[in-house]
This record gives sequence, structure tokens and C-alpha cells, in this order.
Amino acid sequence: MLRLALLSLLVVGSGAFVTTPALSAVRTQRATALNLIMTEEEISAILSKANGCVESECAVSDVDDLIAELRDQQKVLSARLENIMNAVAHLQAANAAGDKRKTDDVRSIVKDMLRVFTTGLAGRAASRLQGRATSIASRTYSSTRPANDRIVIAVGGNALQRRGERLTIENMLKAAADMAPTIASLAREHELVLTHGNGPQVGELALERSAASFDVLGAESMGQIGYVLAQALSSAGCPTAPVICQVVVDMQHEAFRDPTKFVGPIYGAKEATALSQSFGWIMKPDGEYFRRVVPSPPPVEILQVEAIRTLLEKCPSVLPIACGGGGVPVSRVPSNPRTLVGVEAVIDKDRCGAKLANELDADGLIILTDGGGIWQNYGKPDAREMKLASPEYLLGTKAGKAFPGSMGPKIQAAIDFVQNSTKDDAWAAIGDLRDASKIFGNEEGTLIKKFSHSNGVVWRERKKVATGIGGPKLSSDQHKSG
Repeated sequence: MLRLALLSLLVVGSGAFVTTPALSAVRTQRATALNLIMTEEEISAILSKANGCVESECAVSDVDDLIAELRDQQKVLSARLENIMNAVAHLQAANAAGDKRKTDDVRSIVKDMLRVFTTGLAGRAASRLQGRATSIASRTYSSTRPANDRIVIAVGGNALQRRGERLTIENMLKAAADMAPTIASLAREHELVLTHGNGPQVGELALERSAASFDVLGAESMGQIGYVLAQALSSAGCPTAPVICQVVVDMQHEAFRDPTKFVGPIYGAKEATALSQSFGWIMKPDGEYFRRVVPSPPPVEILQVEAIRTLLEKCPSVLPIACGGGGVPVSRVPSNPRTLVGVEAVIDKDRCGAKLANELDADGLIILTDGGGIWQNYGKPDAREMKLASPEYLLGTKAGKAFPGSMGPKIQAAIDFVQNSTKDDAWAAIGDLRDASKIFGNEEGTLIKKFSHSNGVVWRERKKVATGIGGPKLSSDQHKSG
């Protein structure tokens, strides 16, 4: 710290960091390396307290004041050093884009970097949920996360397996690379935790190693997917920390009596019968095909939640990847609660994401799908999508039955998060992965939160131009209440 103070003092005294004519458009403040090292005022405050101690009795209170000043400055310096690290990361990414490198983009980053470093105009997004554009400076270089902006994002395992493609690491890496820029961009604006599904991946592992315990296969798939996501996000300039989480479940839950969670690839009727006879798997229809099902109990306790909280608080530039696939299901031994045993089940990743969001006191939960938000009469000519819905309205529709398939658990997870949150303005959103950035402004997808409306729902009204697997493809952006 003293070395930094002396260095800053020398910088101020020698007139370093004076701008060149090429940078004259950027106003400096008395040649001080603002947002890089220390300002004259900060140096003076520390030296004043230090001199006061040296020239007086150096009482306990004097030293305490000096320590407090140094600690405050340590926090400021850490933030400024992180600004430099972020600038390096994003300049490297923009400069090494190969054929896609755009000089204007690089120049824009450099200009905004100069504004942050020499004038302190870092800025902040005017509104995180209104979908307004933000400056590159606030999006890229702010090391202090916006207040009240902690969000858990749940991505389905199918996001890493394109329809019609084989489930291979190469294809997963390609899919992750397509998704990474969107997630990385959001991570620069918000304090994120990323969770993901693992249905296709863990099912494939089970097919390859039928004798392996399902909890172990789940842990393997989490490591596999965590690695793939970390690779892709790192290339997009977003550092990550994958965390394999153990999640306690209740062995007496009804889910163990009636397995419903689909895992693995789809099969024809004959192949499904053969697999059931060979491995004892329970197979159920999923549309025109069959898939394996396993118990899917709700999460009771996430054992690594404090580690994730520490990552968020101590490493704000790092994106935790946690509770993948709903976490590794474990149960406590009744005679010795500290002893854990693995459970052959799959915890629904959206329900686990909701619990994680509640335990982290998050402000929002986003569940990304490959089919948009919540639709009434999904896939039919008269289908319509909800823009906004209250938990009470969705509960009144008996979400799990009114919205069959995989959407029911997602809706229930959104309801759970909003209702169990300690924050009155907590919100959840369900929408298409491709529209992730627009979901924040409620331009796409469905927003679930507490609000006063006679019907508890606001519908999107758009002109239908086609129908397809995700319901009608729509145009226009008009909405109505109903």
C-alpha cells in the first residue's frame, strides 16, 4: 500500500499521465491518474493521518483511523485494478477477432476506456429491466456491480444440443460458443449465477455406462458441461468458476414413487422396450417418442450455497456456474446427519435454480427455453403468449396441468422463487435463449411477478404470420390486458 501511495505521489509530482494531442478530446483532472492509481485527495488523506500519528502520541484511535483509511483505499484500488484487468480482457477479445475484427469496435472500447480511466465517467445502466442501451464503459469496465441486480439464469441442457445433431463434445462446444456472447454480455451488466440442465448429457452417459450410479453420472455430466461452458465463456471474455453442488433431497417424497423426469435421448417404441428390459429403465412417452424417466424430487438444501455467495462477494468479475442439472442429489444418513449418500435421481434444474436464487437473495430468476415464454393453447392456431402474469394467476391455472410437458415445472419454479423471495419486487422470467437480452425489458418472453391487475395477466397481441413447434411466430409489438 505504501509503495502504491509513493508511486501515486511521484506520478502527481512529475506530471505523468499528461494526455497527448491525439487524446485531447479526453479531459484529464490535473494530470491525476484517476481510476488507475490514486488521486491527490486520496493520497493527502492517508498522509495526513500518517503524519498526525507520527507527530503526536500515535494513540490507539489514531492508528485505528489510519487503518480504516487504508482499508477504504484498498477497496478502491482493488476496484481500479479490476478495471484495468477488464479493459485488457475486452481489448484482447476485440483485437483478436480475426476476420471479424472491426476497427470501429476496438476504437470505441479504447475511447470508453479513456473516459473511465481519465475522467471517471464510468456511468451505470439507467434501468436494468427497462431494456435501455448502456454505454460500453458502464457495461464493460464497472467492477462494482449495480445494487439490487443479482440474477440467476437457468439454461436447459437442450441448449447444448441442437435439434437433429448428435450429442458430441464437438457439437456441444459449437452450441456453447453460439450462446456464450449473449451470457457474457449480460454478465457485464448484471451480477449473474448460471445454472444449466443436463438431461441429454446424463442420459447419454447412462447409455454408455449402464452399471454406473446415476448420481455419479450426474456429477460427471456437470463437470463435462461446466467445462464446455467455461471454455466458451472464457473465449467471450467472461471468466467463470464451475461449482459441482451437492443438493439434499427428501427420500420420502412422492417423486420416488412415480418417476417423471425425462433424461437422455428420444427412442422409438421398440428400442425403448428393449432398453427397459435390458437395464430396468422406466420409459414414458414424450410426444411421438419415448424417453427414460427417473425420480425428480425437489431440492431441500444446497450444500455449496455459501461458497457460491463468497464467489459473488469476493470475485465480482467471475461468473459462478452452479447447481448444474439441479445438483448431485444426496441424502443424509438418519443416524449420522453429517454423512451423505448419493441418490439415483435428477433434481429439476429450474426448481433448484429457484431455490438457489432464493438462498442467494437474488432479485431475479430467468429460465431460458427453446420455445419462448408461457403460451395458452401452445402450438394451436389460437395460441397466445403471456407478457406478464402474477403467481396467483398461474396457480389458479394449475400450472403443471394447464401447461403440459417441460413447461409446467418451469412455471412452478418461477412461482416458487417469486413467492418465497424476501423482496416484494422479486421477479422471474421465462423466454427463448435467443431473446435473452430482450427478456430483461419484457420485450420477449413472460414476466412473473406480484402486481395489481383485475385478471392477473397481460397478453401479448401480435399479428400471426406462421405456426410452428414453438407456437405462432409473431410480428408487431402491441399488447393488451385480458
